[in-house]
Order: sequence, then structure tokens, then C-alpha cells
Amino acid sequence: MQLRKITATTVAIAPIGVRIRTRLRVNEADGELLRRLGGHLGRLANIDLAVRCGSGPDHDKDHWAARKQALTAGSSSRWAGAITKCSNDLWETAWQNQARQAASLRRAIRTIERRLACPVGSRGTRRTMAGYSSRDERHEKQRRLQILKARLDRIEAELQAGHLKIVRGGHRLINARHNLEAAKLSEAEWRQRWEATRWFLQANGEADRFWGNSTIRVYPTGEVDLVLPPSLGHFANRPRRRYRLSCSAQFHHRGEEWAGQIAVGAVAYAISFSPERCRWYLDASWTSSPAPPVTLEGAVATGVLAVDLNADMWPVGRLTQLATRPGNHRRSHSISPGRDFAETRKFVTRSVG
Repeated sequence: MQLRKITATTVAIAPIGVRIRTRLRVNEADGELLRRLGGHLGRLANIDLAVRCGSGPDHDKDHWAARKQALTAGSSSRWAGAITKCSNDLWETAWQNQARQAASLRRAIRTIERRLACPVGSRGTRRTMAGYSSRDERHEKQRRLQILKARLDRIEAELQAGHLKIVRGGHRLINARHNLEAAKLSEAEWRQRWEATRWFLQANGEADRFWGNSTIRVYPTGEVDLVLPPSLGHFANRPRRRYRLSCSAQFHHRGEEWAGQIAVGAVAYAISFSPERCRWYLDASWTSSPAPPVTLEGAVATGVLAVDLNADMWPVGRLTQLATRPGNHRRSHSISPGRDFAETRKFVTRSVG
């Protein structure tokens, strides 16, 4: 049996993206306005996604500008920019997923073909693969090979044409419509979730704008303003087709970081509705400055908490010194798998702090 090689240890880069959430305690008038706005922008997002999928891999900046111009009349230039960017992200993600699935199918096909080339019942070595244990298993794998090849041909044709299957709201939710009993949902409950998921209420951050965003603006005191499209301009309660919610938004988690970010940079906002809890939420996200890189020796010198992720065990230790051989470290403390979670949590707190 060939053992896997232990590679050199690397230090992962700290995440630079931040996303926090707070609840919006809106009244009935605010809720109705958000539903109308989300439904209107959601319909525009559906149209734009269809246009983006129709362009396929030949899409360029000119197509993007034309899509944005077509949406601006029914919303605004900034709402249109957010919608088109979201459609581009959805298409890119679907393309990457299809490409990964095609690569996985190619690996599976190669493995089955190599094993089919070996005699039935043959044992493998370090240089050769083993054959299948019986003729029945080999016959089933031959059928499996034909299915995988047909699936690969279909995916490669979709990638070449750029016709990807993208569902705003998710494949899981739309498939639940065909089996509501298994999903434990009524048709009305499913419809409410489906519509809420397909609403569009998000705005990209703008570094050169007041408080980091001019489409959905959150002031340091908590007031939330939204820009309304022309069709909903009669609901505005502020100048320039702006609507201010009756409630305030307070970010308790990482609120100080958010306050510092809106004063100097861009912040993107997204408003969502949870039909299960009948609550509205506001998400704020931004990109922070990357921290200076840390070497492995520098990280270990200040104390590193190591966790072994093997099955059925959770040994934890604090690394205090790197060993000369890769894969081995000296530990000042360790935890046996027999200890309960409470004792483990105490140790982790003591080792880190």
C-alpha cells in the first residue's frame, strides 16, 4: 500500500471579505413597499438573466452595456448595474460548476476504462490497477461507462453553446414544488418562499458615494434609505424618489468595523425576507484590507492551536515549536479523545487566550 506524501506546511491567508446581518423591524407600509420593490426588480433580474444566458460565452462589455441600458429605464442606472452584475456572477458560477462536473466525469471514465482493460479478478499493483471482482460487476460498470459518456457529451455540448441551466431561487426549491408532501410544505407556503427568494433587493457598494452606497444607504445613526424606480416613485417620502424606512438598522456584531468602513469605503447591502419567521433582514458586506503575510515560524512563535481532524477523535494541542521533520510538532499541551466537549472547550480557551 502506497502512503501519501506529507507536503510542506503553508499558512492560509486570512479572509478579507466581511458580511454581517441585522434585523429590520419594518411596519406594514414598509413591508408592502419592500415587496413591491423586490418584485419589480426581481422581474427585471429574470429578464436580464435570460438575456445573459442567451449571449453564452460570446458575452463582452458591449453586451453588458446594452443590457444595463435596457434595464435603466425601468429602474435606475445603479439598480441596473447591480442586476447585471448579479446575472454575470450567476452565469460564471454555473459555468464553473459545469466545467468541474465535466472534469469529474472524465476522471471517472478514465478510471473505469483502465479497470475494464484488466482481466476479471486480477489484483492490482503499484503500477497497474485491479480488475473487477466478477463478470456481473464488470457488466454493470460497462453500462455505467456508457451513461457517464452520454452525460459528459451533454455537458460539453452545453458548455460549448453556453446554454446553462440557471434557476433564480434555486433548483432545490423548484424541485420541491413537484413533491410538496415530502418537503412538508403547502402550495401557499411554497409560493411564498419562491417569490421571496426571487425578489431582488441588493445594491453594490460605491466608494465615491456618501456613506459607501447611494442606492441602499444606511446612515451611522441607523436610518435606511432606498432609491425607488419611476414606477414606484409615488411611494417616496424623501426627495429624489427616495424612501426612508420607519425602523433603524443597528449592527451589533462588528458594528464598529462597519461604521469605520462606511466613512472611508464602499459597502454593499442586501435586504431579504424570511417567510418561515416572517422577518426582514439587512446584510452589509465589504472587503477589508489584507493583513500582512505571516510566516509559519512567526505564527508558531506566538502560539498556534492545532486540531487533528481524523474520524472519531478530536485531539487538540498548542504548537510551541516546529520540529525538524515535516509533519511532526512539539506540543505543550494535548487533549485525549476521551475527554468530553466541556473539558475540551476549557482547554481551547486556556490555550488560545
